Amino acid sequence: MEKNRVHIQKCKELHSDTLKAMEAIRWEAIVNKGDRVAIKVNLGYPEPRRGVITTPELVYEVIRILKSKECEVTVVDSDGLLFPIASVCKESGLLELIEKAGAKFVNLTYDDKITVHPKNTLFVKEYSMPKTLSNMDVFITMPVLKTHDITLYTGALKNQFGCYPNRNRVHLHPHLDEAIWDINAILRPKIVIMDALTALEGNGPGRGFPVKMDMIITSNNPVSCDLVALQIMEFNVRDVKHVLLAKEVNEDADDYIVTGEPIENIKRKFMEPYDDLANKAQKFIFKHKILTKLFFDTDIGRKIIKIGVAYRKWALKGKTEYL
Repeated sequence: MEKNRVHIQKCKELHSDTLKAMEAIRWEAIVNKGDRVAIKVNLGYPEPRRGVITTPELVYEVIRILKSKECEVTVVDSDGLLFPIASVCKESGLLELIEKAGAKFVNLTYDDKITVHPKNTLFVKEYSMPKTLSNMDVFITMPVLKTHDITLYTGALKNQFGCYPNRNRVHLHPHLDEAIWDINAILRPKIVIMDALTALEGNGPGRGFPVKMDMIITSNNPVSCDLVALQIMEFNVRDVKHVLLAKEVNEDADDYIVTGEPIENIKRKFMEPYDDLANKAQKFIFKHKILTKLFFDTDIGRKIIKIGVAYRKWALKGKTEYL
């Protein structure tokens, strides 16, 4: 069996280096002429911050390259629990660039759904699949290289968590690791184009410190991509439970080759999230199904969450560039 491929591309000129990064993982052997392609971006914050959301200009270049094979391209994401994505999609310039490139954007939260019953999943036995995703030939994921204050790291695998279209997907958190693997098993991303132009350390996924890296990481396997990304950030995979689980389930994930920039030349120790009282409480709540339901499905619970959000802004002053 051929080894999985992970390519690390230093980016000086966005279009040509994006093309090089995609060619290194043989994208043309994966995508056929006229294919329907979904691109899952990361718009997981209400403000268009570099290192937090997928760089709009990078998305534009990827669409241009796909259009060279006459692909029908749809860019997707879904609303978060506390905010919709419409404003950040527009304010970041992403929507304009998507339309300029001849693609379209679909918010999966409002897409028609079909119920599927996947086999060989670990926890999710019924999935309300957005109709847009059910009609795709190729699924591409475009995450950002960044930290996460619940899971330590978020990347290629976790980006698909946003493909659970219900804003209350927070109820999956007691089984988060399994739910992340399951959505990847259902959607089967064939190409990863990780945005490491500006990464994020500290209290990601929305706060923290931007890290200018000027890199694009591509792969034909999301687990292999995450394993390489963790090495770049100098994080131990054993501390990132959803990647560790995926590595154990996906037996060939460790069988990969890395091309482009050597990991040794670019790795740096990323600052881990600051674990304040509110974050510790949130992680404790997410471990228990009843507590998660209590805090996120009741008025008093939501009020406590708002107090926690305000407290975190105070607690993180001086510990993050993005508040």
